[in-house]
Amino acid sequence: MKQAIVFHSKTGFTQRYAQLLSQQTGAPLLPLEKAAQSSLAGYDRVVFGSFLHAGRISGLKKFLRLAQDRPLLLFVTGAAPTQADFWQANLSGEQLARIPHFYFPGGLCYEKMPLPDLAMMKLAAFFMSRQPGADPQFAAAIRHSYDLFDPAAIAPLAAEMAAPK
Repeated sequence: MKQAIVFHSKTGFTQRYAQLLSQQTGAPLLPLEKAAQSSLAGYDRVVFGSFLHAGRISGLKKFLRLAQDRPLLLFVTGAAPTQADFWQANLSGEQLARIPHFYFPGGLCYEKMPLPDLAMMKLAAFFMSRQPGADPQFAAAIRHSYDLFDPAAIAPLAAEMAAPK
């Protein structure tokens, strides 16, 4: 089965996972910004990797238009160490059932973050630290960059890519 990996990365975590997955599976990489329907035409299945931005999977709608009805796999990176409950807000019930999906811990990289996102995160950290009942550890954690990248996290997705269809 011929597969490709399309990825959308802003601060580098998704790109690192996509590159590692490509190295392990041999599937070529294509940044979402350079992807077109014609560039995906020769692939039987496409993996899409992106990141969470304010609870939404960044670039997902654009990717789904490009992929058309092709079989898909999906991975998402986020700043939390474990998967949050965001899938239902981003995928329909039919998509959840049809598209195998995986969550990989990423992190925060303020040094590579665009200024509007940086300002939003710093403001959120400030307000969280002042909320009654707020988790002080979480509020402290998002004040600084951190890296939760875990190469072992891709094992289930790599196995899914290797499984014959």
